[in-house]
Amino acid sequence: PLQKFVDTVKVLPFDPRGGAVYQDIKVMRKKEPVDLDPTQANTILLGELKGQEPVGEMVIPAGSFLRPNGEVYNSTVKASVTFLDPRDVTTAAAASSDLNFVNAEGDLVPLRTYGMFSVDFRAGESNEVLRTGRLEVRVDAEQIRMPEHLPKMKLWSLNPETGLWEEEGNFRERAFLIGNLEIRERRLFNLDVPESRRCFVKVRAYINEKFIPNEQLEGVVITLINLEPKPGYSSNPRAWGRFDSVITGPNGACLPAFCDSQRADAYTAYVTATMGGEELEAVASRPQLNPNAVGRSPPNRSLRECEEAPVAANHFRFYRVEVDKYEYNVVPFKESDLASWTGDYLSWWPNPQEFRACYIKVKIHVRSRSVGASHPRTRGQLYGLRDTRSVRDMEIDNSSAACVEFKCSGMLFDQSLIDRTSVSVVPQGSCRRTAVNSLLREYLGRHPPVVENNDTSVFNMLAPVDPLGHNYGIYTVTDQNPRLAKEIAIGRCFDGTSDGFSREMKSDVGTALTFSCQEKPATRQSLFQRLLSSPADALTEIRREMRGNEQLRAPAQVVAYPAGLRTGFSSQ
Repeated sequence: PLQKFVDTVKVLPFDPRGGAVYQDIKVMRKKEPVDLDPTQANTILLGELKGQEPVGEMVIPAGSFLRPNGEVYNSTVKASVTFLDPRDVTTAAAASSDLNFVNAEGDLVPLRTYGMFSVDFRAGESNEVLRTGRLEVRVDAEQIRMPEHLPKMKLWSLNPETGLWEEEGNFRERAFLIGNLEIRERRLFNLDVPESRRCFVKVRAYINEKFIPNEQLEGVVITLINLEPKPGYSSNPRAWGRFDSVITGPNGACLPAFCDSQRADAYTAYVTATMGGEELEAVASRPQLNPNAVGRSPPNRSLRECEEAPVAANHFRFYRVEVDKYEYNVVPFKESDLASWTGDYLSWWPNPQEFRACYIKVKIHVRSRSVGASHPRTRGQLYGLRDTRSVRDMEIDNSSAACVEFKCSGMLFDQSLIDRTSVSVVPQGSCRRTAVNSLLREYLGRHPPVVENNDTSVFNMLAPVDPLGHNYGIYTVTDQNPRLAKEIAIGRCFDGTSDGFSREMKSDVGTALTFSCQEKPATRQSLFQRLLSSPADALTEIRREMRGNEQLRAPAQVVAYPAGLRTGFSSQ
């Protein structure tokens, strides 16, 4: 909607060799305007992060607001000042431009930000855009923990034509660093210091976990967010300082990063790789050298040295996950071929006329195991298994979630009795259940599971007969096509709503369960990695797990449905 978002200039990386590159554009929502009396001095705080002091403030003297023709404006002013606070790491994706300026020698020089702010002053009655005379921007010197940055702090504005930052003025050092500016047009302003201490990080993306040199992916968007030095170094509180994005070529990509001349491990960075909107998996990084990992010592000081580095040189690695889920049905069924359906009491899809997909949203690698619970022909017998890899939340640090399919409760293929499916959700790792959705907890009180939830490493429930909805963290979609039903249900689960759709995981919305997990050792392979590297051993492990659940299957039958099924599905 008009005037709801901050005017934003984005510098996007593109592949010079051509080809489509998926770009995910995020912008800041404007802060709600407040009424100011222009006949009095006004102060607006910059940075209102919970539990943190403001970075600074903007001081507007009385009589500073002007109409476009220069006439002084003295009626009510609607003032919206939106501050992008780098102490909140999630704001980096919404920042404008790529934090560079051109110095006196004509070289492109990086900036390190202490915050950006966008101003929008409008006449209260006519909504006319107003200019200002001389304002003061004050930065709290206590918020600048790196003493060498105090004399370097400057006020910058973004040139929307070039995407580069231009100097507005220096700051005078007192208890507050004070700088002046005049707002003549709607520009984004920045509190920055020039930063020359940088090195370059080599990143490569691979087709799969085999990391074969000639199977590197091109056209992958690599983004690096520079974070402030870790605790123990003279620095700012943990915050991001700048960010950069590049596209991988045949020899990977190189990104600038802050580095320290004394300690190679002083700075950290947050590196991601996306291709067509899909986030690639990162290989674990460890200080000691490892064939599958990462750190580079000493760092690349020159861009050319980084770009020409051989594939054997240390680098950060990302790979595309070939298998992100595992599905096993006791009664085989090919979802792309409806004629492969077989009438059986243990069919995952009991009705070939109506495919009902059910998912539970779990905050944080998890497995769901669905067995019969109430029907006499299926009680205690396995319907199937679903393994799903959790998806990282792009907005929340160290948070991920998984949408795990389970067998819906309801009529079985003979349409005579309802079966309440017993579902077990088991995270694969050192995890414990820390929270259950309050509405789901009430449902469990009314419909207790077959196995009590005393073990915090597992969650058990009886699948609901009727759809519960996103408020419970349960997502149900019915369609004549099983693939479409699953696709819609997953999209709603990612979005955390009963009627929306998203391809980005929102881990804190519409969740049923929360598991807290310890990080697994870098040397330990997941089920998906084992299926790729040693499929025979992985399948043997799965069979061993299932051996305890061996069962006698009822003979397949052809059934006439009460609704009048005209197409016969023969047993196979």
